[in-house]
Amino acid sequence: MLKINIFNQYTAPTLPEFIDRNILRFQDRWRVAMTVHAVSGRWYDAEDHFLFRRWEAHHDAFCREKRSERRLFNKLCLDNCGAEVESESVRSGFPFRHFCWKGASELVVPFVWNGALELIFFVGPFRGEPPEDPVFQENWERLPAYPESAQGELIEECLTLGMAFYLRLHQSDLHEARPVNRKEAIREYILRYGCGNITLNGLARHLGVSASRASHLCLTLVGLSFQQLVLNVRMKKAGQMLAGSGEPIKSVAEKSGFSNVYYFTRMFHQFYGETPARYRRNAQNEEI
Repeated sequence: MLKINIFNQYTAPTLPEFIDRNILRFQDRWRVAMTVHAVSGRWYDAEDHFLFRRWEAHHDAFCREKRSERRLFNKLCLDNCGAEVESESVRSGFPFRHFCWKGASELVVPFVWNGALELIFFVGPFRGEPPEDPVFQENWERLPAYPESAQGELIEECLTLGMAFYLRLHQSDLHEARPVNRKEAIREYILRYGCGNITLNGLARHLGVSASRASHLCLTLVGLSFQQLVLNVRMKKAGQMLAGSGEPIKSVAEKSGFSNVYYFTRMFHQFYGETPARYRRNAQNEEI
């Protein structure tokens, strides 16, 4: 006679449960934190809440240290792990190791789908270069070493989770209730690619129209020319980097989408009314 033992505690999870469970398992297995940043507005509900709010903030103790106590610390963290990492993720689309201003490092895994950057996975923190500020030294010494031998496995696990996130997005009623119109599509495309090798023809292909029609849509729907929209994104990125980091101006220019630092300086002066160097001094003096 056939005998069957039923293990009724095992059932197929919903996608949100699957994502949460696997991130928790990932963190327990590797003894590191995982953070997920969304690049596209499609990952937010009608009230602008991220669909995966539990994982959107760096929650490791080392990352939280002093952030709420000093305004400058919080700004540096946001610029470093926000603007800087996003800019590099958009530029390359490939995983990389990022070193933060506190002395930590992290594995950054961009999740690219259909040629567009959708999510950025942060894994860490690990020990990087010793911190310049001694206030972080004790906790820095407790950080694990970067797992060079397991790097490929970590990347593959992040990309697998990215597929689950993407399935969750398309399953979500919230996504269906918030279709992306052409105005949103223009803004999103330029925000995503504005600091890279962006062209009007690329936007046109993204919208499924001719280049002249794409140019007309920028003016009629957003109120600015394609060139001005791109310049606005690049200048905003450059301003953030100048105010929140000590990177050389040439590096800021390159990461903001300018191959010529002299042209960048001229455009920056026209946009902000002051040179990049003066802008940096004024912005950083305000934080003191």
